[in-house]
Amino acid sequence: MVGTNERDQAVQERERVLAKLRAGREHLETWADLIRQGAEQRVGSMEAEDVVQDASYAAALDLYGDVCEAVCRFAALAPEIERGER
Repeated sequence: MVGTNERDQAVQERERVLAKLRAGREHLETWADLIRQGAEQRVGSMEAEDVVQDASYAAALDLYGDVCEAVCRFAALAPEIERGER
């Protein structure tokens, strides 16, 4: 059984991890925007329906979605794991 001190430490560490994951997601968003700008140049359009057809930008969006999902999953599941429910 985890004591109060260990639980408090786990919560604090989870919050640090979540902050770093969210910061990473923000950096990835900036990176994906740079990829979008390159895609706009390649396809010769700034229209979203045109730009998402660019394979590199589509791949960047997929990665961004994966990271967003991972951040949300961590935020949702980590407290359950700390309580021994997973």
